[in-house]
Amino acid sequence: MMPSEASPLDPASWHKKAFYDQGAERRSPWHFKTFLLDDSTTVEFAPGKKTGVFRITFPKNKPRHLLFATYGNAKNWWNFLNDSTVTGMETYKVDSGHHPIPVYIYGRYNQPATNGTLVGGKLTGKQEIGGTGVRAFSSFSEEGTGVIEFRYAVSFI
Repeated sequence: MMPSEASPLDPASWHKKAFYDQGAERRSPWHFKTFLLDDSTTVEFAPGKKTGVFRITFPKNKPRHLLFATYGNAKNWWNFLNDSTVTGMETYKVDSGHHPIPVYIYGRYNQPATNGTLVGGKLTGKQEIGGTGVRAFSSFSEEGTGVIEFRYAVSFI
């Protein structure tokens, strides 16, 4: 998951590098915080056992997107159940001699989003996508405080 202020959102948005301020970075076992320089966005993360909470603070009156993708080209899928709930699965490739592990996610936002997927290099309003290297996104209103929270849980079954 990557925050983005891209305007307009396009396929290249998933390939943009995120530069952060190491001096502003705060790390502890229970909390991580950093500042993305190009987007003037603060990202915080609090982990739990198979759970976590992301808090992304976007600048006011700017585009607000969360981009979903996986690290490898393994089989995966994304499904938006409604405007604030996402489910997904990524097949985690392990060392040779072991079977790939499916990792499932269930997450909820603190506010509604317009969700969609990237299909054939084009953004669509399609709410579900599966395959290898597939991508999805959530876009949020530019009004309000700009704080997006994403609470999620993972499961291996």
